[in-house]
Amino acid sequence: MLKNHLKIAFRSFWKNKLNSFINLVGLSFGLAACTLIAMYVSHEKSYDRFHEDSDRILNLKSYFEMNGNRIGMSRFSAIVASELKDKSPHIEDAFRYFTSQDPISIKTSKASTEIFYNKNLLDA
Repeated sequence: MLKNHLKIAFRSFWKNKLNSFINLVGLSFGLAACTLIAMYVSHEKSYDRFHEDSDRILNLKSYFEMNGNRIGMSRFSAIVASELKDKSPHIEDAFRYFTSQDPISIKTSKASTEIFYNKNLLDA
């Protein structure tokens, strides 16, 4: 029975080549889009989930408007973390981090210093 269904489907595809091609391309794009969306959602939901108390970790963000555009940022001054910790009883600890692209210099000997840039460095 399955053999007959496959034979009929193949004959139908062969008879209507353009229509079959358009349907297969549309199905391929739909499945690819669905897979990419599922991967994106899975990645977003897994943020900081490797910590044992991941449900208690918050990432603070701020939004402001400039010329009609809403801009979000997660970089604050050093005093914000200590003020939040002091004034809110719900916050147990605070940590401020940001990425840095400043040069890093290492003194290899008295006469030479090696300077390099690390784009993936986190400063605390």
